[in-house]
Amino acid sequence: MSYAVGSQEAPRVVAKGADLTAQRIRERAEEEGVMLFEEPMLARALFFTTEIDQDIPRPLFEAVAEVIAYVFHLNSFGRNGRAAKKPRVSLPAEMKFDFEGRKIDE
Repeated sequence: MSYAVGSQEAPRVVAKGADLTAQRIRERAEEEGVMLFEEPMLARALFFTTEIDQDIPRPLFEAVAEVIAYVFHLNSFGRNGRAAKKPRVSLPAEMKFDFEGRKIDE
């Protein structure tokens, strides 16, 4: 994802992939010093509901905002500074998917 601090625009999906493509994205992010945040259910929701260069869907705003706030906290205080508790991201029911893209009924 990409998000400009202070922007009125929604975060955008800038890369996505599964399996080997996802692994390459993670490796590239690590090479570039981009923080990785692993939350499989949120990743699936973004994967199955967006395309590259598309804004995240409105139902995911709250979950993504929690992740962005966490990352900003870590960046502000340093990874060795005050410990930030990793958020337990919750998703709306309509944004829960299994690994094949089928909606999960609760």
